Amino acid sequence: MTDLHNARLAARLAEYPNSTTEAEAVKRVDEAVFDKVRTLESGMVRQATEWIADADLDAQAADALTDALRDNVRRAADRSTAVVDRDLAQRYERLKRDAERALAAVERAEREAAFHAAKLRDPYKATVELFKKFPGLPVSL
Repeated sequence: MTDLHNARLAARLAEYPNSTTEAEAVKRVDEAVFDKVRTLESGMVRQATEWIADADLDAQAADALTDALRDNVRRAADRSTAVVDRDLAQRYERLKRDAERALAAVERAEREAAFHAAKLRDPYKATVELFKKFPGLPVSL
């Protein structure tokens, strides 16, 4: 069966010669389903952890760029009282663009983290939805 939830339901609704056989069959199907859920949950956690690490690097880069932007402009402004030369303006624009890119990466990482958090709140549901969305995925119970 490609639908994990239906596999569990089928095991519960099937007729068995006795309660021991029923309990063993239900347990066997549940264990197989939850092994699949744990495997996918582990992958989700690993992927979310990698994204969090990347987001941390992006945040550090954004902080460094913001500091560089502020320091660069302040240093140049101290040297030239009220004159902003072309070099300073170009440096400012480049640092500003880099900082904006880094901040966009942090915002993207926040959205990805929220996506993963929602999936990890209910890994069983996320797994069932995954197999419904991609019915061609191999499910071996």
